[in-house]
Parts: sequence; C-alpha cells; structure tokens
Amino acid sequence: ESYLKNNRVREAVDTANQAIKTDPNNIEAHRLLSGIYVQLIGRATPQQPPNPETINSAIHEFEEIVRIDPSEQQAFLMLGRLYQIKGDRNRAMTIYQTFLGLEPGSEEGVTALAKLQMDAGNNTEAIGLLEDFIKQRPESAQVYETLGEAYSDTEEFSKAADAFKHASELDPDDVELKKSQAQALFAADRIDEAAKLYEDLAN
Repeated sequence: ESYLKNNRVREAVDTANQAIKTDPNNIEAHRLLSGIYVQLIGRATPQQPPNPETINSAIHEFEEIVRIDPSEQQAFLMLGRLYQIKGDRNRAMTIYQTFLGLEPGSEEGVTALAKLQMDAGNNTEAIGLLEDFIKQRPESAQVYETLGEAYSDTEEFSKAADAFKHASELDPDDVELKKSQAQALFAADRIDEAAKLYEDLAN
C-alpha cells in the first residue's frame, strides 16, 4: 500500500504477490491487486483497449476475493462486469445469478443481470426478473427505470411510461426519468399526457 501511495506500482504488485504466496487467503493483498488492475483497465480508450492479460489478472483477483469472502458484494458485481468486458456473457450471467442467490435483495445485482439479458435480446426474461424483484421491493427507482428500458425495447411503450413514472415518483429530482417517461408516452400515443409532461419540463 505504501508503494502504491508513492506511485511505485510495479513494486506494489510484486510485494502483494509475495504476500499472497505466503498466504493465498490474504484478502487485503488480493484487494490491492484487484484495485490496481481495475485502474489500469479504466485508463483504456477505444484506440487503446484494455490489455487482455490485465483483464484476466483482474478477474483472477476478484475470483479469489469472492472465494475468500462470498459476502463481498462489490467484488461479485465487478467480476460480472469484467467478464462482460472480456466478452464472456454466459460467465457474467452465471456470476450475477450466483450473486443474487446470496443477495436476493440487491438492486445493483438485479439490474446488472437484467441489462445483460437485455443486451442478449432476452427482454422477456429481463422483464420477468425485474417485475419479480419489484413485488418484493417496490421502492427501487433504479429497478423501475431498467424495467422501463426493457419495455421500451419490446415496444410496450405504455408499460414503459408507467415504469418510468414510478421511477420518477421515487426519485423526483432526476429529470432524465421524466424525459424518458414523456418519450414513452409519446411513443404509446398518449399524446395529451406526453404534452403535459413536456410542458412541466419546459417550466
């Protein structure tokens, strides 16, 4: 950690790896390494995509973290994202499903899995997943927003508008939710409601 604070990344990595050789269950060393690799991946650009070796190293560290401590929610979520970056959608889906089995009340987990299903064209599965979650936890604006996006993808615009409305009621300061609701209302041919909402937004 001291090496890292002084921007001596190579030495930080080497020392953390030495700590892990001594104790493979040293979770702090795995966390330090995972953080370094995530930073390196975060610096990537379209012109210079992340190094596959760095992605694999990050995946390894997060897999070790969740092996040692399965309650590490953020590690599970990051592991799923890394598999998405790698292009392994099936593995990412398995990770999210495993995570939700451990933490069924996680809105981050359910939205991550739903969006992955949507990206795969499985909108019906995504909608079912989100609606089941809402039955148990109807106070999540994030889940309602994702549900609105899923209904928009299936061109069920009236249902999308209602979902965005629920999300907006839960998070009234988010103007983008109101815009999404207005767009869905317009697409659903609920013109009067859309016009009223656009007027409210303009004021």
